[in-house]
Amino acid sequence: MLMSLLSGVILYAIIGHIIFTNKRRHEEMYVSRGASIIFSVFPIIFSRFVVPSIWSLLFFTALLLISLDSMYGQVNAITLSLMEVGVFSYIPYTTLAFIIVLFCVLLGLPFTMGNGVYLFEELDGSVSPVICFAALIEVIYVVWIYGLDQLDEGLEQSTGLTMNESWKWLLKWFIPAVLSAILIAWGMVSIVEHPSYMKYVGCLKEGTRGYLAPKPGFGKPT
Repeated sequence: MLMSLLSGVILYAIIGHIIFTNKRRHEEMYVSRGASIIFSVFPIIFSRFVVPSIWSLLFFTALLLISLDSMYGQVNAITLSLMEVGVFSYIPYTTLAFIIVLFCVLLGLPFTMGNGVYLFEELDGSVSPVICFAALIEVIYVVWIYGLDQLDEGLEQSTGLTMNESWKWLLKWFIPAVLSAILIAWGMVSIVEHPSYMKYVGCLKEGTRGYLAPKPGFGKPT
């Protein structure tokens, strides 16, 4: 979480610098958000570096490796959880993992088609608050219900290490406060903004507040 916060601060500081130096409006730079910002803003950033092709190669290679690492952890967690259920206990680990990966590949195929970016952005905008809320509930349960002392004791038994007071303060106060602030901000924004699908299905006409031209291959506003 702290790494994501640091990355966001650096990223938007660079965007602000580009807007200021090029005298461009922020709407021209803020053409995307979420994961798609990687492919719209980072190329501009790397183009200003010395030997930009090497930096781009290193960055996207690291991004690929991080993605594979995250996928392995998620698939492993799902596979082991299903193997503890009696129905899937007789299936070998490799076979069950292959079935899960194949299912995820089929589930992700629509995002590679003509309207895939639109579907991805809609899903990303809809799922992110749910994930944030789930993380908040998890932190509240582990820290406030299960207890930091028991968590620290289990950590010491398994690794021989204990949490210092700064980590306890982060888990008990800082992280719940940040997650709550994000959820409140998202709720306030969702109240004042139009649903993003409206600009694609014709609910917003050209010239109205919030209008954007439809993505290629999707429905045109009326």
